[in-house]
Amino acid sequence: RSDWRRRGPLALPPPTTPPPPPGEHTVALVSTMCDNADSFDSFVCYYLALGFCRLYIYVDDAGDPVVGLASRYPSEKLRLHVRGERLRAEWEHLPSWGRLGVYSETEVQARQQLNCEHAMAQARRDSVGWLLHLDSDELLHLPLAGALEGRAAVNASRAELQRHLARLSALGALQFTYCNLEAVPEEEEVLDPFAAVTLFKNHPSRLDATANGCAAALAYWTEAPASGGQFFRFYSNGKSIVRVDPRVSAVASVHEWSLPKGMAERGYTNNGNLRDSPYIPHQRASLDASCSAAVLHFAVCSFAVFWRKRWAALGYASPNHRFRGVSGGIDQCANALALTERRAEARSLYGRHVMLADRAETARQVDAGVCVRV
Repeated sequence: RSDWRRRGPLALPPPTTPPPPPGEHTVALVSTMCDNADSFDSFVCYYLALGFCRLYIYVDDAGDPVVGLASRYPSEKLRLHVRGERLRAEWEHLPSWGRLGVYSETEVQARQQLNCEHAMAQARRDSVGWLLHLDSDELLHLPLAGALEGRAAVNASRAELQRHLARLSALGALQFTYCNLEAVPEEEEVLDPFAAVTLFKNHPSRLDATANGCAAALAYWTEAPASGGQFFRFYSNGKSIVRVDPRVSAVASVHEWSLPKGMAERGYTNNGNLRDSPYIPHQRASLDASCSAAVLHFAVCSFAVFWRKRWAALGYASPNHRFRGVSGGIDQCANALALTERRAEARSLYGRHVMLADRAETARQVDAGVCVRV
C-alpha cells in the first residue's frame, strides 16, 4: 500500500501504463457491499488504479448509501446490481441455486456465492480473463520492491498485477487461493480503514515458530479469554482468483470455486496450511510458495462496526452448519452481547481480541514476525 491511496479516494493520478487489451491478462472483481459507504470510494479507486477492468458490485440493501456512490462511476467500469426481485430471478438460473436458494433470504454468505456465479456469467460475456472475489473490507496486496509513491507506485502496481496474471497463465492455473492477513486496528474508531490501518497479523503459514519471541507473541492472541486458542479472529483459509473458463461455473464457498473433476491440482495457493485441511480439494492444491501476494482483510476496524455487525446474517453465529464460523467463538460472543445490548462488555471484548493499542506489545509482535506492517 502506498501514499497515493491516502490523498483522497477520487484524487488518484492517472496511470501512464495503458490498460491491457481485452483477453488473457484482464481481471475483474466481484464484491457484495454492506455498511461500507465510508470506505467505498477508496475500495473502488484502489482496484481501478491497480488495473482491474471491471468491478461487479452487488449491494445487499437498496437503501444502502453505496447505491448512490456507485452511480458516480462509469458503467463500463462498475456494474451495479442491487438485491431485489430481478436479481433473485436471475439467481434461480445459476448452478448453485439448488444448494443455496433456501438460505438466500437469511444468509449473506449464500447471497455472496450466488453473486459470484452471476458475475462469472457477465465476465464470460465481457471476455474477461480472471475473476477475483473479495469482500468490501478486503484488498489484494501485491508487494513491490522498494519504496514508491504517487504515479510510480500506481504504474508499478499495475505492472506487478500483469506479471502475476501472466505467471498464473503460464502455470496453467484455473484458480489461485491467496493467504490472507488480518488487520489489527490500533485505535478504537477508524473511518476509512484502508487509509488508516497498517498493522496486520501475519498468516499462520508464514510464521517462523523458531524465531525469538514468536511463541510469546502468538500466545498474546491464542491465550486471550474466549479466543478458543485461535490466532485469527476470522477466517485464515484465504480468498481466490479464478480463471474465467467454461469448465468453471459453480462456487464451492465464498473462499473458492469448484474445479472440474480431476483438475484439483490446477488450483494453486501460497498457503501451505491448506494441505492440512480436511477439505480434499485443499489437500490437492498445488503449492506456489514463491508468490508473495496476499489478501488484506480489514475486518471490523472500528468498535462501531464491530457493535453493529450483523453476525447472525453473516453466518458466524448461525445454527446453519454450512456457514457457521470457526474463529474460536468471538463471533458468537459478539452476537450474544449485541442481542442483549451489553455494549460495555462488547467494547472490552473488542479492545482485547481485535485491536492493539499497547505500543510496547505492538513492537514485540512486529519484532517476532507475528504482526507485520503493510
